[in-house]
Amino acid sequence: MTIGGSITMHEVGDTTLAASPDSLDLAARHVDKMLNSDSILTTLCDKLSAGGGNMAGSGLSGLQDRDYPLASQTGPEASALKQFTRVRRVPLPAELIEHFGHMQCNCNMGIFPQVSRAWLTIDSDIYLWRYEDGGDLAFFDGLTDTILNVCLVTPKPGILQSHIKYLLCLSTPAEIVLLGVSFTTPQGAPSEELHLLPEPLFTLQCEQLVTKSLQGTGIGRIFMGGKDGCLYEFGYQSQQGWFGKKTAKINHSSGALSWIMPSLLGFAEEDPILQIEVDNSRNILYTRSEKGTVTVYDLGVNGEELEKVVSLSAQRIFEDCSRVASTVETSNLKPIVHIAPIQGSEDDRLHLVALTGGGSRLYLSTRSNTENNPSARPQCLRLVFIRLPPGFAPSGPTQKPTKVHNGYYKSGLTLLASSPAEAADVLWLIWNGCLPQAGGNLMETHTVVPVEGHTWALAEVSQTSKLLSLFRNSYNGREPPPAVVQHFADPRQIILLSAQGSILVSILRPVDCLRQLLIDCGGPEAEAVKSYFTLLGPEQASATALILATSQALVDRQVAEWSAKALLLYGGEPKLVYPAQYGAPGFPGAGQVSFQPGYMTSPGGGYQGGNTTGYPMQYQIGSPSFVSSPSGFNPNLISTPQVNTSGYSGYHHHPQSPGGQPPAGPGAPGYHPMPELQFSARHNGLYLYISRVLRPLWTQPLVSGPGDKPTSIVSGTEVEFIISRLHNIKLFLEQYTNLIGGMSGNTTLMAGADQSMYGHYGSRAQQMAGQQQRGHQDALLREKQSLMLVRQLVLHSLQVLGLWMVVVDHEVEQVLKGISNDNNNLLRQLVLRDIVVTSAGRDICVSLVQGLIQRYLGDSANTDAISSKLREVCPSLYRVEDAASSKAHELLLAAAQSNKPSERNRMIQEAVDIAKGIAGSIRLDVLVSHLTAVHAYKAVVEICLAAAAKKDPQGLAVHFYQHGENLDDTAGSAAYAARTECYRHCTRMFETLLSSSSNVQTSPSVPKIPGPAPPADPSQLQPAQAGEWAEEVFQLMVASEDEILHATLYQWLIDHRHTDRLLSIKSPYLESYLKRGIAQNPERLHLFDIIWKYYEKNGQYLLAAKILDKLSGRHSTELNLKSRVEYLSRAIMCVKSVEGEGSRGVGQLLTELEEKMEVARVQLMVLEAASNIPSASASLTRLNSDLLDITTLYQDWAEPYELWECKLAILATAGHQDPLLIQSIWTNIIDRELDRLATSDVGTKKRGISCKIESLGRLYSSSSKYFPLEFLVRKLELFSCREGGGEYIWVPLCLQKIGVDLPRLLDVYNRIYLAKDAVWLTAGNELHILHVLAAILSMFVDAPLSVTSSADRRQFTVVCQDAVSAYLGELYMKQSEDTAIMISRFRDIQARLDRFKY
Repeated sequence: MTIGGSITMHEVGDTTLAASPDSLDLAARHVDKMLNSDSILTTLCDKLSAGGGNMAGSGLSGLQDRDYPLASQTGPEASALKQFTRVRRVPLPAELIEHFGHMQCNCNMGIFPQVSRAWLTIDSDIYLWRYEDGGDLAFFDGLTDTILNVCLVTPKPGILQSHIKYLLCLSTPAEIVLLGVSFTTPQGAPSEELHLLPEPLFTLQCEQLVTKSLQGTGIGRIFMGGKDGCLYEFGYQSQQGWFGKKTAKINHSSGALSWIMPSLLGFAEEDPILQIEVDNSRNILYTRSEKGTVTVYDLGVNGEELEKVVSLSAQRIFEDCSRVASTVETSNLKPIVHIAPIQGSEDDRLHLVALTGGGSRLYLSTRSNTENNPSARPQCLRLVFIRLPPGFAPSGPTQKPTKVHNGYYKSGLTLLASSPAEAADVLWLIWNGCLPQAGGNLMETHTVVPVEGHTWALAEVSQTSKLLSLFRNSYNGREPPPAVVQHFADPRQIILLSAQGSILVSILRPVDCLRQLLIDCGGPEAEAVKSYFTLLGPEQASATALILATSQALVDRQVAEWSAKALLLYGGEPKLVYPAQYGAPGFPGAGQVSFQPGYMTSPGGGYQGGNTTGYPMQYQIGSPSFVSSPSGFNPNLISTPQVNTSGYSGYHHHPQSPGGQPPAGPGAPGYHPMPELQFSARHNGLYLYISRVLRPLWTQPLVSGPGDKPTSIVSGTEVEFIISRLHNIKLFLEQYTNLIGGMSGNTTLMAGADQSMYGHYGSRAQQMAGQQQRGHQDALLREKQSLMLVRQLVLHSLQVLGLWMVVVDHEVEQVLKGISNDNNNLLRQLVLRDIVVTSAGRDICVSLVQGLIQRYLGDSANTDAISSKLREVCPSLYRVEDAASSKAHELLLAAAQSNKPSERNRMIQEAVDIAKGIAGSIRLDVLVSHLTAVHAYKAVVEICLAAAAKKDPQGLAVHFYQHGENLDDTAGSAAYAARTECYRHCTRMFETLLSSSSNVQTSPSVPKIPGPAPPADPSQLQPAQAGEWAEEVFQLMVASEDEILHATLYQWLIDHRHTDRLLSIKSPYLESYLKRGIAQNPERLHLFDIIWKYYEKNGQYLLAAKILDKLSGRHSTELNLKSRVEYLSRAIMCVKSVEGEGSRGVGQLLTELEEKMEVARVQLMVLEAASNIPSASASLTRLNSDLLDITTLYQDWAEPYELWECKLAILATAGHQDPLLIQSIWTNIIDRELDRLATSDVGTKKRGISCKIESLGRLYSSSSKYFPLEFLVRKLELFSCREGGGEYIWVPLCLQKIGVDLPRLLDVYNRIYLAKDAVWLTAGNELHILHVLAAILSMFVDAPLSVTSSADRRQFTVVCQDAVSAYLGELYMKQSEDTAIMISRFRDIQARLDRFKY
């Protein structure tokens, strides 16, 4: 890849700029004010209104001397105001002369300025040639009839092929044809050659139409003026239409079908249309007939329609003119010989100008005087102003334009071709471009050019430039004043055709006139040059002189010296001016001493050089403050703030009064006003010229177009033009260091004059003279300071534009791909001023530099060339560090391509060494990407550490981190952010390596081609290798002594849930980081999780237990109750793990934790029970978010929601003894279980009750307080008795499962039996308890070993025998069928008991 473009950049000079953004902003503000002054435009209508008349009623101007000041001036003033022209005559091509002799019917001539060609028709042939040199003669002889009219039209879009740029329309009495026009540029030719296609593209039969004029619109429509006075249109299209035709003749002056009917009105009086003009800016068409009738047609908003608006006859126009110009001879107001539209860019209220045979200009409008909408469609045609030609003013010349037969008007330039004698014409040029506008009046200069023969055609060379369009944009679409664009726009050039050839008249710009004036006068000392500065205003004249003074062309060397000298002679000096009513302080009768300008100000309406009214300066010593000024602008006055420099203090120091009070205000005794600082005209002219050079881009973003296709608003050539002008200004400022104080050499002479002037005032006068001298020196110092600032602005602007030109040469779209989206968006928002002045603009420039370098690196190209280029054009934006960075990137890219390990490692190490040296200014993201591409992962850590150290050399980040990260410490905060941003590159790389190490290796695939296996891709990371590198990088970061790196690494590990790896780190920084984290972010629970694990892992169990205890009791919705229970459990384990610490505190902590655990378990039981109750769902969050006390659990949940099992647990945990309450709870537990099984059979109910008793019995059976066995047995047996079913053993079996032994069961049941409660009889089975007792005794005799101890077994056997004897005794007394069975069963048990042997 090579550096694009062949543009030679000017050397910027200073390699570093001392310009701070603040100082650049000061100069930029003054430039802004100059731009605003230039932007105050006075429209043509306003200028004419100032001369007399208004929009509501017609006005007349041209009768005053000020209208044509050159005519009323003599001597030096006349020379200063003279309008210079340059005339060049080019004869007709020799080949054409002989063709005139063969003319039979008709010949005509005209000009096509859009293609730089003149044309000539002789009968049926047409010839075209370049009017500049008579070359490139082309002709067309394919017609048989005489050519009547010719015009060149832009084709309609989408109809013809792209190589056809124009259509040449030729009308004859029989047909009208359209020829295609194309261009080619032969190799080595200086200009394009024109080619006419040999066959017509479109042909239209005239059918009795005889054309007198042709004209095309901007969108390709072609209109024809007929001899019959009708307006026709040549309709053409690419496809068949209009009844099978591609062309059609459309009559817009008659009925809709008149174009297909022959004319039957031949007897009507004809008024041929001689001229058709189109205002493409408003889409309005005008016609002028042979008798002077002017007609207005509305083409519609888009230009594709046509509607007649109004016709104004010549008589009506003449009557209106006569009423306005009643004192003017009527021959000067008629006939109308030419009409020209006034473009919208010149004025939005005046729309048409008509030129008369007497040279007068009639300005007309198509809007009523009450319509103020600029976009309103035409409604009428009315006379607004009349402008008389030169010669009508009292002091005017006797020569006037007479017998005008042709004319031209555009953008303030009027051409009148008059024929005072039949043998020769005189061309009058009237222009306002070289004169200022005094009071907003229209002032014009005029000159005449003799013409040999009759004028056949007049036209102006069209100038197109993107810079010109940018100038118009800066004026909101208006035409900029000639003085504003004279430094880049060529002189306006007029082409006049006569039978002798073409006359090229260049109307010189103000700068050209000044050049010619200096040459004619032989230097700047002439009175004419002094008058030039006086009459045109010193600022405007200085800005114009600077164009010449800064020119580096060899041919302008003498003129440049004269112009610089003129600036020193007539550019004035800065001064301090006191308000006139007070006079100079302490000097009796002394009034204001100020520069008095000429009576004229400068073009653009903004140069108020003559304003002596100043704004009071508000400077104070040592404080850079701005001048507060009214909304109006006065460039003579100070408009930039003071910048403190060594040895330089403010002039306006307010001494304190003896009482310590500030001085009195205006009108008070002893009040002395503060003087105003007026810069010199040289100073303001310099700023004015710089503002004009920068104007096209100053308030414009440099990029336009859609987001995916960005383009530059200017080309490289246009940027180079602006750069060349700024470079000339820079050289001028360096060459003429004595730009200020031009007349300071006469100090001695002036001092002598002062002595004689102030002598009779004595020592007081001498004292005042000294004060004034000091004030003058102070003003000089201030102006010098301002010029230093503007030089800095010029230097920085040169570098920014130089950089942008390089970007344009390397394709904007490609370069912008190398910068971030945020910078792309910012670049679209920032205007050039912001890019030059602000820090954000500098950042954009740096990103553009990096984008350029990245483009080279992306193409694997050497960066030495682009680095050299950037150091040349923008040394402050592309520093030595940037060049080193480019070299490092280049080495890394080369290393990635190298196959030799030794060479590869050498280049990597060299790049790393370079990068470490410039680590503070390098783009780490790009560098890291290159380093990771060559697997230099450890180097990334080293460079990031080096970058952090360079960005924070004083260690402010560590201080900020260690002292609580106080946001008021802005410097520390910025340093901390810079360091962490560097270290994030390390963590991102580490994350990539970890991700690669966990990738599963793909299974082998079938090779695509036969042969040996392809070599492994060195850039592809293998999981095992990635894991090794990840570990090495991790250990390198852990080994670092940079605490901020540790903090960044720890945070990344926490964020990505690498807790195990974090806890494996052995570093003193980890504990402090975790402590700081929980102190600053107590709401982050995961930090508490990590720190207790850290303590536990490091054997600090007591600290871990305390944190776990705090976590369990922490109010938080992020923790649920189960987690809290787990925390308590772990805390208890940690306390129990404490060794060697038998202190009382440890035991007490353990007791507290165990008690909390008991309550937490109850709370967990409440939570599980309440979660099944819909009405309790709203309060579940409270159970999860806190550990509650036992009372709260009972009162707020267990009691309201009847959580009986929870009540029992709460009472047991609290140790509360209330037998009746406990029995009630058990009753409700059993009843609720029975209610749940209400629809089930007896067996299911018994099993359900058994399960419930078993689950609760395991918890409480050890305590008779909370497991009332006798109460429960009675309750259960009553249920069993009532339900029946014949199963008596299920309750004892259930109780045995929870640990109740047989002796205890027998004892409980025996007591129940002996109670002889009648409830059993009521329940339906009086012997129910005896059945159960028999079952218990049978269980024993069937398995006597269930009572394990032999002594207990012997004793229990005796108890059983006694019980059986008692039961039998009672049964014998109740003889029944049931008792008989029971007696038999008890006898069997008794017998078996008797047989026991111990």
